[in-house]
Amino acid sequence: TMSSSSWSWQIALVAWLSVVVAGGHAYAVLENFLGSWIGFVLLFSWTFALFYHLCNGIRHLAWDLDYGFELRSIYLSGWWVVGASVGLTALTWVTALTMRV
Repeated sequence: TMSSSSWSWQIALVAWLSVVVAGGHAYAVLENFLGSWIGFVLLFSWTFALFYHLCNGIRHLAWDLDYGFELRSIYLSGWWVVGASVGLTALTWVTALTMRV
């Protein structure tokens, strides 16, 4: 089953594509929304969710290869997933905000 967070980015993508097709005014409204504090929180949260999913997928690949099943390794790799997700999210946003015109 898909979680609500999985559906939310898909709905957002379809909405964004629809706004692009609708024209300049609709796109300007969306751009203003995404530039607001709530838009920033949504984009930041989706970025973290993307990297968390990626890092946890890599963790599960290691498990599929029979690595990391000791209890200590399970907890340690879980915290590595969280730390890597935070780091990649921060790196992405720092890069994106420094490239902003």
